[in-house]
Amino acid sequence: MTHDYQDAIISTMRKLIYTFFGYNKRCSRILYKSELPGWDKYWLPRDHATGKLLQKSSEYDLIIGIADRNKNAARHRFDPLYVNKYGRRKIVPDAPESYRFNLKFDASFSSDFYTFTSSTNGPCNRTAFLLMHRIVCEKLDTRLGFFHLCRKIDEEGLQSFCNKLSEGLDFDDLPQTPFS
Repeated sequence: MTHDYQDAIISTMRKLIYTFFGYNKRCSRILYKSELPGWDKYWLPRDHATGKLLQKSSEYDLIIGIADRNKNAARHRFDPLYVNKYGRRKIVPDAPESYRFNLKFDASFSSDFYTFTSSTNGPCNRTAFLLMHRIVCEKLDTRLGFFHLCRKIDEEGLQSFCNKLSEGLDFDDLPQTPFS
C-alpha cells in the first residue's frame, strides 16, 4: 500500500478523542487547548456519564480515550485490557469477563509509552469496557484504544501523539476504502 493511499485513509477516518472533564485534570485542559485537525473532542462530564459517548461511538472509525497518570509517572501507558468490573461489581451482567483492545498500531512509535500488563477497575476501564462491549455486540468497525498520559505532556505533545498514532495504525486491519 502506498504512503499516499495511507494518507488518504487517515484523512478520511472519523476520529474521536475523549477524556474526563475536570478543571484539575491535566488531560482535560490539554485536550481543550490542543489543536487536533481531523479529530473530534469529547469530555465526559462525570465518571458515569457514558451514555452520550456510547451513542456517538458508531459514528467513528477510531476512538481514543486519554486520562491522567499518577503525578510521578515517567512514561505514558497503553491499557490493552478492559475488565467487566467497576469496583466490586460487574459493569454488564452476562457480558464477558474482559475485552482486549481492537486498535492495532505500531507500539514502537514512542519510547515514552509502555503497554500495561495488568488491568484496572476504575472509571477509565469502565468507559473503555462499555465502548468495547457496544463495538463487539453491534459488530462495529470502530477501533478503540485507551492511554494514560503523564503530566509532562503538553498541547504539542498531544498533537504529536495523535499524529504518530494515526501514522502507526496497522492498515491491513482497517477498511480499505478511504473514499466511501
